[in-house]
Amino acid sequence: MKHLMRAAPILAALTVIFAPTAVTAQPAPSQSGEINAGIRKEVLTELANKLESQYVIESTAKQLAALVRSKQKSNTYKNLKTGPDLARALTEDLATVAHDKHLRVYYSFKPISEDAPGGSKKDFLEEMRKVNGLVPKVEILNGNVGYIRVDGVPPPDISERVVAAAFAFVHETDALIIDNRGNGGGDPNTVALYVSYLSEGPPKVINSFHWRANHQVVEFKTTDLGDLSYGSRKPVYVLASHMTFSGGEELTYDLQVSKRAVIVGEVTGGGANPGGPESLGHQFGVFMPQGQPVNPITGTNWEGKGIQPDVPVPAAMALSKAQALAIERLAADEGHAP
Repeated sequence: MKHLMRAAPILAALTVIFAPTAVTAQPAPSQSGEINAGIRKEVLTELANKLESQYVIESTAKQLAALVRSKQKSNTYKNLKTGPDLARALTEDLATVAHDKHLRVYYSFKPISEDAPGGSKKDFLEEMRKVNGLVPKVEILNGNVGYIRVDGVPPPDISERVVAAAFAFVHETDALIIDNRGNGGGDPNTVALYVSYLSEGPPKVINSFHWRANHQVVEFKTTDLGDLSYGSRKPVYVLASHMTFSGGEELTYDLQVSKRAVIVGEVTGGGANPGGPESLGHQFGVFMPQGQPVNPITGTNWEGKGIQPDVPVPAAMALSKAQALAIERLAADEGHAP
């Protein structure tokens, strides 16, 4: 499965296609990062071909490929002598056409294979366990307001027990704050799991990925958790910042458009298109967006524009603001109780 992500070191592996793929022979890795004209030519040729055949929007894919070929023909990058410099320049140039924050070229000082750019699947799973599935903090705030900090949404085989424990801890609170300010993304199945804990009743579609390849559509649904659910009625507030990205944005977006949560904080990063890494040879790779998320309520997503908060405040003030709003809401509800 391909995922939503943010280009941050600890989250880079969240985006990887873990299904085995063919491994092509690669030259001995360069420890210095130095490249030459031959390497530049091969990398640019491969990048243009993969953009044209795989990038999610076909019309944009042709423009991106044409840009790379034009740069190659004019020898624009001839003075770039290291892999990281070329990767950075390509990423910046591609952004002028696609404006897609997921699309990026990277250089690895280790050979790139079918494993994640940052290591193998086994290493990734172990790293996620060490950081408690990217749920570093759960507590009960004053006013009986629950708080769950979510820094990412790793695959369910890591997240399921962590998420269950977090919601069990806050189950008897009267309101809940989900802190997505540092949530850089991950697996849409885990997003659906979080939404499930804030829902009731039969499964429902909360998001679908529309892939360019074969026009495939993959739906993501909630699960009926019964009494384990936090429910669909108690107030929920989601904290957001400009660092909230990709799968973190999906969780924020799904809860906002379904009117299940009030979003407090800043406009989010604006990266929606899922994809995965593709090797370009010579220790270069590209994170290639190959699909588009489509929300069943809005028929669209947050790509390029981010999510507008319901209550705009600086990210540093979002928690105190959300807690105050929760306490006010609970007091008002109690005042109107029969």
